[in-house]
Amino acid sequence: MIPGHRLTGPLRWFRGVLFGAVLQRELRSSGRRRSTYIVRGGYVALFALGVLMVLASFIRDYDLVSMTERSQVLTMIAEEIVLFLTWFQFLLISAIAPALTSSTICEERRARTLLTLVSTPLSATQIIVGKLSARLYQIIVLVLVSVPLLLVLRIFGGIPTETIIAFTVLTLGVGLLGGSLGLLFSMWHTKAAPAAIFALISLALLFFTPPILYAALRRFDYFGLSGAAIDFFAPIGMATCPPLVLMHVTEGGITHTGLPLLTGTVFDKIWVDSLIYLLVISMVMILLAVRTFRSIVLDETIGKPPAENATTTRRSRKDSIKKLRNRPILWREAKLPFIGNRFYLAILCIVGGAGLVLAYTSTDFDDPTLHILISFVALIVLTLIAAVQTTSDIGAEREAGSWDVLLTTPISGGQIILQKYIAALRRIWPFVALLTAHFVLAMVLGSISILNAIEIIVLVISPSLLYLATGLMFSLVVRRTILASILNVSLVSLWWVILPILTAIMFLDMVGTNSAADNMVQFSIHIFNPLMMLATAVGYDQFYSPFGSTRNYDVGNQTVGSNTFALYVFLHVGIQILMAIAALRISMVYFNRFAPRTS
Repeated sequence: MIPGHRLTGPLRWFRGVLFGAVLQRELRSSGRRRSTYIVRGGYVALFALGVLMVLASFIRDYDLVSMTERSQVLTMIAEEIVLFLTWFQFLLISAIAPALTSSTICEERRARTLLTLVSTPLSATQIIVGKLSARLYQIIVLVLVSVPLLLVLRIFGGIPTETIIAFTVLTLGVGLLGGSLGLLFSMWHTKAAPAAIFALISLALLFFTPPILYAALRRFDYFGLSGAAIDFFAPIGMATCPPLVLMHVTEGGITHTGLPLLTGTVFDKIWVDSLIYLLVISMVMILLAVRTFRSIVLDETIGKPPAENATTTRRSRKDSIKKLRNRPILWREAKLPFIGNRFYLAILCIVGGAGLVLAYTSTDFDDPTLHILISFVALIVLTLIAAVQTTSDIGAEREAGSWDVLLTTPISGGQIILQKYIAALRRIWPFVALLTAHFVLAMVLGSISILNAIEIIVLVISPSLLYLATGLMFSLVVRRTILASILNVSLVSLWWVILPILTAIMFLDMVGTNSAADNMVQFSIHIFNPLMMLATAVGYDQFYSPFGSTRNYDVGNQTVGSNTFALYVFLHVGIQILMAIAALRISMVYFNRFAPRTS
């Protein structure tokens, strides 16, 4: 009796951790929310739309070939659909997983239910793993949506079953790691938006630091390692970068490590090693989350005395009271730092500074590759921050119970929306300042013209103006912070990727090549897409005069000069500003509908 009880003890503990009360509570509550089904429905809609776009790109040529060629076309269609689904799932799950878990502990602390939760007989491990498992359940459902279609596509050949398994488990592994990071950063932040951003940045650092180190070792010959020695361990290093593994799998099938020690074993395949790496790092993050959760509970139970600011003077207090009287929401929101912990701020500065030093030392300042790298990284980071920053502004007020108090004040809805928007703009100024400093330095050194620098800066900043406004709108309309963040990120994907592809498929095959309609469609796709406009701006103007360039720019099927392209840039920026104003206006007009006052 006793030996059997001891043998089954670990199994019962494992079952209690994975299938405990926290998981059941989270699954029941998520099953009653509309946001759960909106996310699933939106994912399936994007999934189906992508498959239809791939089919539409081949359907025109399908009727014009023989039976033998048709089978080849079907194989090509199957391969293209698999390629699309692979990257679609990987990128979307990488973005969704941290967002799903970044509000887990934040919600408990704002609702003041954390102490109630820890007063139960559940351990910290059961609470953390239960909450993570409940959120990962949603990710598993999304990933498994594509598995039947992928297996059906095997009928047309060219797609081994092992390849489909590799796609699926790598995506699930990335979802587990992203969810673990989101849960960990949720304990260190009071809002879900910065927690999600830090989780995504950490995920990107874990993925792309190994390839950067490999390139640095090859270029600078650190530690006296020879190129042959570095290349010998390159497959193992590749396993630590899942996007690179996915690229190799999609291009050449299952890639082997080539290491004699692993030959003939299951670990000889890079995707297996990558999965093991993801699982190990995820376990480390979960253990760190459990330990952090225990310290947070201890602090909440004992209580921390408020920190006194000895440097606060009577004059600064009067100034604060004056600001509070005139613009209370702006004053309060602006006082909240985007990164409240100095340790995390120091880490971010060190990582960012090291990246800039590496970029400056490994690339000539006159090389356009440096400016392309800086501008595109700044565009992605600023857009990502803007897409999730304001989505929790109103949702956090509702969850904390301070929204009803705010509505009892005489502040109008327009003032609330506008002051929150301006405060959000003030929080991203360090990133804008770094971007501006780089291109000002480039102008001083004569590497880039003044006009081109201004074009690049406004092209990088303008999407942030739009998505901060739409984030506020979604935060007002949707009560769940997670759903608001997902909708805003989906809006970025829709505007940047899906609409250009869909427009090209729908219209370019319907009009004649080089016709006026064809030129107008390509021009419209180019002029409205931030990525295309930035690529055009930063790829040209090599670099003839301080104030401009005589070189032409290719916009769609048109070739224009620098002055005309500058007009197109400000047209592109103006459209996004108008859309931002429209989103703010909609929020102000419908404020009382979604946030009715009690008096």
